[in-house]
Amino acid sequence: MGSSFVAYVDEAGDDGCTAKSSEWFVLSAVVTEKANDTTTLKALFGSVRLALKKSEDRPLHFLG
Repeated sequence: MGSSFVAYVDEAGDDGCTAKSSEWFVLSAVVTEKANDTTTLKALFGSVRLALKKSEDRPLHFLG
């Protein structure tokens, strides 16, 4: 039996390698139904871009 869900995981931050490193480390995940993942993720990222006032031609970054 195949899986019906897919998880996309990403991390951001620095574990303190230099004096200028951030103290923050963020681990996030999006879990969605495999059959609808493209549609769901497009809608999710569209909402995030709208809320952050970011255009589609710029990559999404935590501080960018």
